[in-house]
Amino acid sequence: MTTQLISLNRNDTRWIITLNRPDKRNALSDDLVGELSAVMQQARAADIPTLVFRGEGRNFCAGFDFSDFDAVSSADLLWRFVRIQQLLTQVLSYPGMTIGIAHGRNFGAGCDLFAACKVRLATPDARFRMPGVLFDLILGTRRLGELIGASHANRIQLSQAEFDAAEALRMGFITGSWEAAPEGEEPLSPEQTMQAIDAALEPLVAGTAKLSSTVRHAITDALHTEAAHEDMGRLVESIMHGDIKARLARYLGR
Repeated sequence: MTTQLISLNRNDTRWIITLNRPDKRNALSDDLVGELSAVMQQARAADIPTLVFRGEGRNFCAGFDFSDFDAVSSADLLWRFVRIQQLLTQVLSYPGMTIGIAHGRNFGAGCDLFAACKVRLATPDARFRMPGVLFDLILGTRRLGELIGASHANRIQLSQAEFDAAEALRMGFITGSWEAAPEGEEPLSPEQTMQAIDAALEPLVAGTAKLSSTVRHAITDALHTEAAHEDMGRLVESIMHGDIKARLARYLGR
């Protein structure tokens, strides 16, 4: 199934969810967030064991979509960030395997979406940066610290440092490397890409499919402490101290 914003390749044991805004580097518009959230609800209702997230084009996700920034109000911006946090909670609390595959340069909420996955793979060219602190936004901070430790999380957020796949692997931000195509060879076609993803992830998909729904729910509940209210509270508090639109305008140089 393909919509304007998402390509969905699915079978009974796994769905591959592809962000399909390559012209916008898969930035998270409100419509894209809404479609992702709807797909998460559908997958949960269908009890799909494994979900795979990837991006079409040059990168996985460029984060928050600023393209219509001038046309929206501060209240609209608050709502959009709240919806992103709700999506992150859906992914983190999904009762099954969630796998993120990152490539290219990824920013902000795109990194947070990737970080919400239980298994996080990246191609060697992947880069990550989280500049939200430059406009005083607290989104994904707790999850980042959970993955890489407070020391690394402090350094990365306070300096807004970009880090590559090699450093991400050392810190634990990614759990493994994934080569989309052998070096020097032509890029894979969409069909070949799906086949390569299935082949690379087959052990994870097959293993998860063997578990009952009850066990998958229990594992998720045991390993992923419910912190949705805490995360949402910190996000809203960071948005509400001052005009979020004015802060974003300063960040964008407008």
